[in-house]
Amino acid sequence: MRSFYRLAVSAWLFAGVLVVCSGCSEEAGPKKQSVVPVKGTLVYKDRKKGAVVPEGAEVIFNPVKQGDEKNPVYPQGKVQKDGSYRISTYGDFDGAPEGDYAVVVVYKTGGLARDSERTGGTDALKGRYSDPRSTKLKATVKGGSPNEFAFEVE
Repeated sequence: MRSFYRLAVSAWLFAGVLVVCSGCSEEAGPKKQSVVPVKGTLVYKDRKKGAVVPEGAEVIFNPVKQGDEKNPVYPQGKVQKDGSYRISTYGDFDGAPEGDYAVVVVYKTGGLARDSERTGGTDALKGRYSDPRSTKLKATVKGGSPNEFAFEVE
């Protein structure tokens, strides 16, 4: 009887170790796609002011075809004071997966600025570049080549 008890306890302990270790794999969560660096510039051609740097504008790369339909990615960046942007997917400025993209730009003006984020306000581009199905801005990200995209919006 005693050996049966030891065997039962050992089996339960072994099962517990298996359950605990099943969550110890190196990859937690969905598999990340490999990315390549992407950067560029954005200029806003204002009819009244001429060429303007749209500081704070959001630049979002919408994949024409997702590499992983279950875990879609939308690489994005923010325009800096000098008009440049760098794209991030999983971490700061890591880039974007290779592929074709419809590029969306939203440039909010007015509203409240808090911690480098603008809440409220209106899109100075009047939604012309906010829909991935109708934006005229396109980009193809390729590995092994410079992925630098200069966009001009009105």
